[in-house]
Amino acid sequence: SSLNVNTFIVDTTGPTVTSFTSTTADGSYKSADTVNITATVSETVVSGNTITVTLDTGATVVLTAPANGTTLVGTYTVVAGNNSSDLTVSSFSIGTVTDSAGNVMTSTSVPATNIDTDSDIVIST
Repeated sequence: SSLNVNTFIVDTTGPTVTSFTSTTADGSYKSADTVNITATVSETVVSGNTITVTLDTGATVVLTAPANGTTLVGTYTVVAGNNSSDLTVSSFSIGTVTDSAGNVMTSTSVPATNIDTDSDIVIST
């Protein structure tokens, strides 16, 4: 005899941002320079989903999921008047972010791991 066991996992939890990072080299950046920003999320989100981050320079950047996955990416173009001794995301708002089960992101808590955790990016205009 055989025993068939079916296990179903019901996902009712919305995705959350677990970190903000940048692969832009450490250094000082001025007007017209660009800095990439990546948000990593807790589970796969749908391609095209967006959040808008506000940086400590006051600038806002839209991060978009380039494909179904756990990252949203965007490019910050430095403008005159933007300054930061160690670039960080100070807050973010949710455009539309859903996981593959259709659960919606609701938390806008900035994670402990921020751009300044592993990078030293200075904005000086």
